[in-house]
Amino acid sequence: MKLEKQIKVVVDTIEDLKGEDIITLKVLAQSADIEAIIITTGRSVQHVRGIANNIKIEAKRLGMKVVGIEGTETGHWVLVDLAEVVVHVMTEKTREFYKLEKLWSGAEIISVKIKLIAVGKKMPDWIQTGINHYQKQLPTSLNFELITLEAQKRKGKNIEQIKALEGELLIKASQGSNLVIAFDEKGKQNNTKAIAKAMENWQQNGDNVVLLIGGADGLSDTCKQHAHQLWGLSNLTLPHSMARLLAVEQIYRAHSLLNNHPYHRE
Repeated sequence: MKLEKQIKVVVDTIEDLKGEDIITLKVLAQSADIEAIIITTGRSVQHVRGIANNIKIEAKRLGMKVVGIEGTETGHWVLVDLAEVVVHVMTEKTREFYKLEKLWSGAEIISVKIKLIAVGKKMPDWIQTGINHYQKQLPTSLNFELITLEAQKRKGKNIEQIKALEGELLIKASQGSNLVIAFDEKGKQNNTKAIAKAMENWQQNGDNVVLLIGGADGLSDTCKQHAHQLWGLSNLTLPHSMARLLAVEQIYRAHSLLNNHPYHRE
């Protein structure tokens, strides 16, 4: 089984059991035998044991090599050795004391980040309620963040000027990402499976992804050119405030599809 698949099996199992603060480190350059280390936190000794035991069970079920499991007696720090991948499940105090991440400070961190950056701070309450509903169900490993930017005042400006100013703000806020996707009415219309596949690739690559939603007048040409990809959200004409709710819902739906959650149905 490829390393990326092994990592996904472990991370999915941890997320199913509500493990916290998951970090994946690629350490092949620093270790002759181990390719990746996954560290996560359990809320209690029982939680730590449960996560570790379920990783072992799921790995065996899928034919992964399980070299051994250590630390279940005390449960403060349980190590699951899967040959190429080693998993450390720890209580919060134990993780804070040993600071394993610092021991592998030169390792490459595999951690996707997804930022949805949208113009407009004032949204109807029902829109914000919907966004909160989906956002709180997203796993911490997606590192999802919604950033809202102030819409430009219309007095004394035409539409192109407003779009240009808002575009500058969006481009500035997207700095530091390696993949920028802008939502535009002429962008590619993806189904949920395509979005799920894209998200799976982001997770495997540890991409820093930014999704851009313009103001009520749309995106400037400069902003579209700045993006690596243009996606459409719908062929329907929708209220501007619906765009971010639909985007967050689709991220959650794609995550559900990848993890066989019953929320998504064909």
